[in-house]
Amino acid sequence: LAALGIFIGTSTVIWLVAMGEGVSHRAQQQIKELGANNIIVRTRKPNSDDDFAGNNRMKIYGLKRKDHERIEKIIPGIRRIVPMREVRFQLRLDNRTADSILVGCTEDYLELNRLEMARGRWLAGRDHGEKVVVLADETAKRLFPFENPIGRTIWVGSEFYVVIGQTRSREASAAIGGSLDSRDYNLDAYIPLATLEERVGDFVAKRVGDDFQG
Repeated sequence: LAALGIFIGTSTVIWLVAMGEGVSHRAQQQIKELGANNIIVRTRKPNSDDDFAGNNRMKIYGLKRKDHERIEKIIPGIRRIVPMREVRFQLRLDNRTADSILVGCTEDYLELNRLEMARGRWLAGRDHGEKVVVLADETAKRLFPFENPIGRTIWVGSEFYVVIGQTRSREASAAIGGSLDSRDYNLDAYIPLATLEERVGDFVAKRVGDDFQG
């Protein structure tokens, strides 16, 4: 998994953000959009010189499914955990392409990130494992500049997916003091997490010199 979105109760204070005079109105607005009761737990790629496993050339890192199960058990006050995974992918339609962030997620992702639908529908439980996709605003415009994308079929990597929805445009967020990464939701494409796990897989290997990084 790339990240876990976690809803926490108002009585549980987990994330502390300095709201002094040095924080701009723009930064405060971004925090408001994220949600005062939400935290994001993300995987970070370790430094290349970190020692993972002695002489083992395979470097493996990241969140695991059992991690979010442990969080649910040991931290009181959590209302909901939303697992997700992000992978850079190229989407294609005829001679048009869109370099996108393919987000494997569940139906709760929409509420967690305060996204709104422009047309069509969001992912539902019945889409589990299906090849369906919701396009973010800019991704949809690059593939369908003059057309309604709903019901159309596009290439996601080497497979066809049916477009079932499109999200509204949302202003990109800049990084805030090292606490939040910059994020442009308009370049996303959303598919069921189960579909991403089945079609893309949990493991991505990259060869760097004589080493493999997972």
